[in-house]
Amino acid sequence: MDRCEALVDFSMVGRARDDIRPGVRTVGFRRRAVIAFAVTDEAVEILGVYYGGRDHETLMRADED
Repeated sequence: MDRCEALVDFSMVGRARDDIRPGVRTVGFRRRAVIAFAVTDEAVEILGVYYGGRDHETLMRADED
């Protein structure tokens, strides 16, 4: 939770992943998880926390459909 809340202050951290979805960024967490989020004018929206070897790219593309 603390890492997700810190994204409010450092919202441009991580890697832009427009190849997955426009406006999506990802950041690693403790080498075990990937946090996917989007920054809007009003908030930082956590799109998902993906653990281990999960294919977060495919899962996020499927969520958009």
